[in-house]
This record gives sequence, structure tokens and C-alpha cells, in this order.
Amino acid sequence: MMADRQRGEFLLIGDTSCGVRLQAKEEKYMILTIPVSQEHVRSFKDPNRPKIRIMHALVSVNHWPEDVPLDPDPRVPKVQGPVVKKISGSLKTNDGRFHLLNRGITLSVKGVEFDIERSLLRLNIPDRDSYGIIDGGHTDHAIVNTVNTLREGGEKEPLPNQYVHLEILSRMIFFTS
Repeated sequence: MMADRQRGEFLLIGDTSCGVRLQAKEEKYMILTIPVSQEHVRSFKDPNRPKIRIMHALVSVNHWPEDVPLDPDPRVPKVQGPVVKKISGSLKTNDGRFHLLNRGITLSVKGVEFDIERSLLRLNIPDRDSYGIIDGGHTDHAIVNTVNTLREGGEKEPLPNQYVHLEILSRMIFFTS
């Protein structure tokens, strides 16, 4: 199963201490749906800012979506640079250690939801500069290009042993069952 992507407009939903509120402004957004095992997802509150949740997930590189916004990351990945080449080389070993050797990808999202029954992680990324990849643009680029190149060569699930570590920062979190 690949990650799904939806784009659209919605009424912005925010959190308050007494529940959910709707704001009148419509906003463009992207919803990424990524399959991930329940065993590979953990979440906790920020110790100093209780409205902020931090989620960690290990996601198969085969399920990492394309076109995740890089807007918040001040560094633009050098497509042909030595960093991307090293990351791609590490991926291609398919030794199952990629998530241990690479720092992964840090994302800022408006909302995150983990569907326990379906083992799906849903990320709500508004079309604004403060949401998307904060750190890990080179890793994102290397994963997308390496997996796509191997798929174009005929492999359906090219790197079954490789996972990427995600750190997801959100002001809202919901767990559904």
C-alpha cells in the first residue's frame, strides 16, 4: 500500500482547552495517509507546552509520499550533491539499518491522526510556510528518487527492509479505534 495524498479546502479546525472550534476562514491543505504498524508509532506531550504533541513513527521507505512540502526547511536539498548520494547508497544496501544510521525527517503538521484499526497515519499539512518538512529534506529527496528509480526498473517493493524515522510536531492529535 502506498501513501495517499489529498488536496482540498476545509474549514480550519483548531484546538482549545474545552474541545474543537471552527474558524470561518477556508484554507488549502494536503492530507497524507501513510500505512504504518501500530508497533512503530509513539506519541507524547511536550513537557513544557502541553498543547503540542510529538509523534515518532518508523515508516517503510516504500510508503513515503512524494511532494511533501519543504517550505519550513531553510536549506534546499542539493539534488546531485554528495549528501544525497550517500543517503541513497545507504538506502540501496537494504540492510534494515537505514532508520538507525539516518536522522530521519521532522515534520510540522496542523493535525495528525493514527487510525489503530487500519494502521494508517494521517497528516494534515496546510498550504502555509510553517508546515511541512522542517529537517530532513535531503533524506526525503534521496528516498523519493531512489524508490522511484528502482520502481521504474521493475521492482514493486524495492526496499522492503528500509524504514525512515519520522518526528511529527503537531498542536492536535487524535487516536481513533
